[in-house]
Amino acid sequence: MENQKFEVKGTFLNGLEWAPYTKIIAAPNAKQATERTFAVIGSKHNL
Repeated sequence: MENQKFEVKGTFLNGLEWAPYTKIIAAPNAKQATERTFAVIGSKHNL
């Protein structure tokens, strides 16, 4: 199965304010794109 590019958008708590983020992720489907986004963010911020 070929990977597609997905744009994952969301918000995170930055101090006292919510800030938006956008990530472009290659994945075979939308669910895996979301999971990969959380994995990347979590690994970069030790969550």
